[in-house]
Amino acid sequence: MEAAAVLRAALLGDVKLSEDENPQTPQSKRLKTEDEQAQSPETNAKSPLISHFVPSSSNTNELNKSMEMSPTKEEDEEEVEDPVRLGESGWKERYYKSKFGVDINDEEAMKNIGKEYVIGMVWVLKYYYSGCQSWGWFYPFHFAPFASEMCDIKDLKIDFEKGTPFQPLQQLMSVLPAASGPFLPPKYRELMTNPDSPIIEFYPEDFAVDMNGKKQSWLGVHFSHSSTKQN
Repeated sequence: MEAAAVLRAALLGDVKLSEDENPQTPQSKRLKTEDEQAQSPETNAKSPLISHFVPSSSNTNELNKSMEMSPTKEEDEEEVEDPVRLGESGWKERYYKSKFGVDINDEEAMKNIGKEYVIGMVWVLKYYYSGCQSWGWFYPFHFAPFASEMCDIKDLKIDFEKGTPFQPLQQLMSVLPAASGPFLPPKYRELMTNPDSPIIEFYPEDFAVDMNGKKQSWLGVHFSHSSTKQN
């Protein structure tokens, strides 16, 4: 049986293959036509594979409602204020104040930003050459520092703790907003919306967006209440 037919059978779950063993069976007899499949009562029920990935109609309605609040194209393309103004006097002070919430005269804070970025570069290099070095490490800022802050690193010692990876559903919860909860099982979805959820702080309804020179809101950097404070 051809690979394409096998895949189609697995996805649709309703293809008749009783004559598969006979290589002389015409292809037209091996698979139902699209019209026959559309009229067949067997197609009324989704296969387990399809049902696993496609949300139910009720969940789809929930998603559609959440998307009604999305900004229009005109709203997205409004002129974006640039608080940094690179090239103008004081640009470096404004950059670190706006993106990191720190004063450039705070030597300890500036040194820490540079150190964390270097550690991040080491993590990425080791990931591609040797595999994941740590499942729990993360860069604690939203933006990169300038090269001037990545100095005095020759004696920097970097030791990663391996840790364990997230489970698949946990990984989804770490990247999906609460509005996409219908893609998750009910118990997981509740953790994203219930005010008493122990992780509700990770799904804020009100947050600042740093457009960082972009015009579309979905390209901006979103800050929750627990993220770096914007000034």
